[in-house]
Amino acid sequence: MPKAYPEELRSAFAQLGSFLTYKAARHGVLLLQVNAAYTGQQCSACGHIDRKNRPNKAEFCCRRCGFSLGADRNASINISRRATTSLRLQPTSRTRPDRQKLELQARSFRVE
Repeated sequence: MPKAYPEELRSAFAQLGSFLTYKAARHGVLLLQVNAAYTGQQCSACGHIDRKNRPNKAEFCCRRCGFSLGADRNASINISRRATTSLRLQPTSRTRPDRQKLELQARSFRVE
């Protein structure tokens, strides 16, 4: 997180991250942390990145291909794709994974 944010906000995000890691491990869910930089400015249809793709906070309209969608929905598609393309899944077993092992896996999947 950029240092421009106040310390209390940075610590709140750190706390949220630790809660998510703990809860995901507790319930056997893999947690991926993805770098969200430019996901709000990137077109989920053609990949073009431009600040002007966001005419306002709620709307997304690509300046290259004209694709239009709600800004949050567009960014969520980009985040999902980053996680999907960066994750290399091992063959899964049908048994519930060990909590400590899952927590270590969750921490190791920081996607840039």
